[in-house]
Amino acid sequence: MLKVLIADDEPIMLEGLRFLVDWHKLGFEIYAEALDGEDALQLVEENCPHLIITDIRMPVIDGLALIEKVYMRFPDTKFIVLSGYADFQYAQQAMKFGVSNYLTKPLDETELESAVLAVAEDIRAEEERRALQRSILDRSRAETVSRLLMGDVRKEWVDKARSLLKLNEQSRIRCIYLACSNSKYSEQERISLFQRLREAVDSNALTDVSVHPFVLGINRSGFILAVDSKESVLTVPLIDQFILYMRKECGETFTFAISSEVRGAISLSRAYQEALTAEVCKFPSNLPRVYYYRDKMSEESPSIPEVTKTSLIHAVNNGQIDAVRTLTLDLFINLSSSEAWAAANLSTLKLEILQELAKQGANMENWTRRWFASPLPKNVGELKNSMLKEFMEAAEWIAREKGARIDDIVSATEAYVKQHFQGKLQLQHVAEHLHVNAAHLGQRFKKQRGLAFNEYVHTVRITEAKKLLLRTEMKITEIAHMVGYSDPEQFGAKFKALTGVIPSSYKKG
Repeated sequence: MLKVLIADDEPIMLEGLRFLVDWHKLGFEIYAEALDGEDALQLVEENCPHLIITDIRMPVIDGLALIEKVYMRFPDTKFIVLSGYADFQYAQQAMKFGVSNYLTKPLDETELESAVLAVAEDIRAEEERRALQRSILDRSRAETVSRLLMGDVRKEWVDKARSLLKLNEQSRIRCIYLACSNSKYSEQERISLFQRLREAVDSNALTDVSVHPFVLGINRSGFILAVDSKESVLTVPLIDQFILYMRKECGETFTFAISSEVRGAISLSRAYQEALTAEVCKFPSNLPRVYYYRDKMSEESPSIPEVTKTSLIHAVNNGQIDAVRTLTLDLFINLSSSEAWAAANLSTLKLEILQELAKQGANMENWTRRWFASPLPKNVGELKNSMLKEFMEAAEWIAREKGARIDDIVSATEAYVKQHFQGKLQLQHVAEHLHVNAAHLGQRFKKQRGLAFNEYVHTVRITEAKKLLLRTEMKITEIAHMVGYSDPEQFGAKFKALTGVIPSSYKKG
């Protein structure tokens, strides 16, 4: 129900307003009444209403002063002014403070009902607009967090982190990754649980700590805790306190994996990778099913060799499908002795490959949902099959995308030739214009169009020459120069080679 306050120095008027219309039917409830502007102002300070209906003439503080004072403090409050005919000029002055309507005494039931309904409609419209603005802002914040978590640290996202999330290079950050401890929950149940966690976060006052939720796929969700402080405040006791509060509100449904403290928005990806590692390796802590990342790896827990990782990412990024298969299988030779660290290392590798897909213009929301839809398999054999399938999928997608882009370049080459065939055309010049390698362009052009670049140039020129020969009285020498041949004999030879006749015979028909 929307709240309405009534202010009038005539008790009989207050009583009349109380019963003149069915307030509940209109979506309102009268929560307070005042006999003068001073009392009304105090009531507003205690509990600001959605609508104030006030008389213009009242003792202590008149209606006009009341409206002005409330408007300065609570600009969203709506007003309906009551006045006699003699007070009409005052009602007009009040309009500048956003008064929705003014009604003259004695009041008419229909007029009051219409005025109140109009206010209710305005309030609903404004609430919908604010809700839409909040939704857009939330989506922008969520996308910014997701991009940074996936390692996309382009200036666009770093700037958005600064403006939308208030994260700068000095911000201290921890990532809390959530894993549902009950595998029997459906996707909808998990979403509902995460929503309860978000509501619990909103009601939990962590002093000076901002909390940003994230969702990366069905089962990849959590929170970013951030604070602008020169000293470390995201301590283990504080995080434990935060988690205990969450569990009190939502039960023991989730496990929590927490990264170390990192600095700046560009470190969000690292924090996320650390949280994943903590969850997979389950480093023990003071609380059950709460895992803090440890920086020290045991010697018997090998990581992916850098050369293997670099080669695999390069193969995926260049669409080299056979190389991806070989390198992925080689990779598991190094990881087979440690299932937990295999899963942790591969989560990090998947993030790096997703970064390459992002650079190629991939829809990261779709890819993240597919790749992180369920927890990583703990069995190394299943893990190998899953990774091989995903890495091959990425390589094939990139190969298709690169092929499509090359087709665009070939089309751009054709368009350029058609616009500039009258001048001197060389493959090197066109390649420089399109910012591609000349040899590669020549090979690709011939492969896709079935003829060499120079042959295509001659085809375009002779096609234009045929039009001029049939439609104009120009001399053959003039036509030769017009379509790009400085030597008329060369023009004649090319014309006959492509049409089977010499230019003069073609002109005569």
